[in-house]
Amino acid sequence: ERFRKLADEAEKNMEAVNPPLFLKFSNLLINDAIFLLDEALANMAKLKEMQQAQDNGEWSQLSARERTQNISYMHHIGNLARFDNILGRDTITTLEKLTSEISIVFTHSTIVDRIAAMLNYFLLNLVG
Repeated sequence: ERFRKLADEAEKNMEAVNPPLFLKFSNLLINDAIFLLDEALANMAKLKEMQQAQDNGEWSQLSARERTQNISYMHHIGNLARFDNILGRDTITTLEKLTSEISIVFTHSTIVDRIAAMLNYFLLNLVG
C-alpha cells in the first residue's frame, strides 16, 4: 500500500526537478542491478582465469605458501561472485515485483528507456 502511494506521487511528479522518492528508489535499483551484474561477471572471469592457471600447472611453479594464498584468494573471489549473483537476482526480483504491481511508473517515457537500456545491457553481457 505504501509503495502504491509513493508510485502515485511519482507518477504525478515524474519530470520534477527534484525527482520523487519512488523514482529515486527505482533508479537506485536499476543502478544496483547493473553494478551487481558487472561485479559478478568480473569475479567469475577472474575465477575462471585462476582455475585455468591452476589446471595448466602454472601454480606448480609457485611456493607452497603462494599456492595456499592463491587457493584462498580463489575461494574469496568465488564467494564474491556468488554473493553478487544472489544480490543481483534479488534486486531483479524486487524490480519484477514492483513492475508487476505498479506498472504506471515503469512505463512512463522518462523511465521506460532506462529499463530498456538495462535489459539490453544484461542481454549483451550475458549472451554476447
